[in-house]
Amino acid sequence: MTTLTRLTTWFNADDARPGAAAPPVLLPLGQRVTALARHHSLAADAMLATAVAGLGVNMLAGGGSGSTAVLPVFTAALALPLIWRRRHPAGVFAVVCAVALAQWLYAQRVLGSFAILIALYSVARHAPRRVALAAAITAEAVSALAAMANGRNWLPFIAVLTAMI
Repeated sequence: MTTLTRLTTWFNADDARPGAAAPPVLLPLGQRVTALARHHSLAADAMLATAVAGLGVNMLAGGGSGSTAVLPVFTAALALPLIWRRRHPAGVFAVVCAVALAQWLYAQRVLGSFAILIALYSVARHAPRRVALAAAITAEAVSALAAMANGRNWLPFIAVLTAMI
């Protein structure tokens, strides 16, 4: 029986009868998305990478410092590895950290922090605990370098990055 049929049966049922139909069980959206992501992990990660790239394109449209010819390359280099974040979490984290650091040093953009956080979560979720601890320390070191490259207001910047990590 489909969900629509169960919903129609429940709506048309007489509640006064002892054997009235029970309301259909509809999974909340969050549970459906989680189940879909578990069954099709590569497709879900590709959608996540597309969302990160879309965020990067949105940030590029907002303007800022750096060459506009190189920033799309950085955006793609940050987003593309996220497709393989579940299969190779430590490798993806290393690539994203290197690209994010280069991006911060070159163009001082903040998109790298989103990709690093996603990659760090993947390491914490899918890698051994000692690898996750090393990744967290690496993320903090990359954040400190990015904060110092930011210039005059580096203390609030590193505080925000540390809180996100």
